[in-house]
Amino acid sequence: MSQLQPEGTITPYQGYALLVTTVIGVEVVVFPRFLSREAGPDGIWIMLISGLITTFLVYLMTRLCQQFPQQSITQFVPRILGSKHSPRLGRLLSAPLMLLLLISWLGIVAMITRSFGEVMVSAVLVETPIEFIMGTLCAIGAIVTSNRPEILARYAEFLLPFLYPPILLILFAVIQEGDWLNLLPLFQVNWHQVFKGLLHSLATFGGIKVILIFMAFYQQPQRAMHSHISAMVIIMIGYLGTFLSALSIFGKDEIVHLLWPTLEVVKQIRIPGGILERVESAVLVVWMVAVFTSITAMLGASVQLIISAFRLKEHYRKWIALGGAAIVYFVGILPTTVNQLLQWSYRFGLLDVGIALALPLLLFGVLKIRGGKGAIEQDEQPPV
Repeated sequence: MSQLQPEGTITPYQGYALLVTTVIGVEVVVFPRFLSREAGPDGIWIMLISGLITTFLVYLMTRLCQQFPQQSITQFVPRILGSKHSPRLGRLLSAPLMLLLLISWLGIVAMITRSFGEVMVSAVLVETPIEFIMGTLCAIGAIVTSNRPEILARYAEFLLPFLYPPILLILFAVIQEGDWLNLLPLFQVNWHQVFKGLLHSLATFGGIKVILIFMAFYQQPQRAMHSHISAMVIIMIGYLGTFLSALSIFGKDEIVHLLWPTLEVVKQIRIPGGILERVESAVLVVWMVAVFTSITAMLGASVQLIISAFRLKEHYRKWIALGGAAIVYFVGILPTTVNQLLQWSYRFGLLDVGIALALPLLLFGVLKIRGGKGAIEQDEQPPV
């Protein structure tokens, strides 16, 4: 981080780190199972298409935020939808959109928290009640998200380098144990399978909308496009590498019977000379970091959305964070089985990507009709 970084701002690299650490989270351990079930080896190019679609959505959201620098979505959406003669109309029309954003973020965080608990109980803390694991994670998440967005960005910047080694280890597993014949034959799916595969792979990119909140704090919003597109490229490489590894090692018939395929991939790694045994333990620690950064980014975006929408003072932030963490905990314990949990995660992920698609298209459409400008003059006050 630059020593010249103004207080209360987010640098381009921190924006890159935020997006990468938000999207790569709990889904990485489970999505190969569902994508392989729907599309088999064709999941390779379906995942690539999904990555390009979500990259386009990130491009649209970045362009939208660049038109309203130093404003979050809670500030520029009422401007776009409102009327000069009735500013309240913009706030009224934007309220359902803000509510949908809040529901999608809190829902995804709840599913991430529960999935984290399930993995920990099945792989490490076998005797520990899942409620305790979830409660601890929510409490720590509330403490972290009681800080302002620029602090969350520094946290993501610090933890990002720890996410790179597991990607290299997973690719190393392909070299050791992979069978490239498991990646064939391609182009065997029908359009129905392609559509279902696209939906499952798109759901793994949940969380991209956090830029609609955090871009209000960017030090150089004009450089955000490069940061965001670079982040999406890294995310696509990580997801494609993970799917290729799982598919080449286990094959499409075996992978659908694995609950957490990516963890099984890591267990196949053998470091020459026995330098490091039980590599999965080290990777699991890194995955825990990735999950926690996803939680703090989306929970932090939810807290900032509420503060900005209601123009609350800063000392309310910790109480809103605690309330959001409580909602996350109680929603997270609702699924009665792991299969139900995965279904809920899939639906919340689709909701997130659906909003990411519909929202910028709607707002750009209104801007086009109004000649490219919002109806209400830009506020002079900085983002809350």
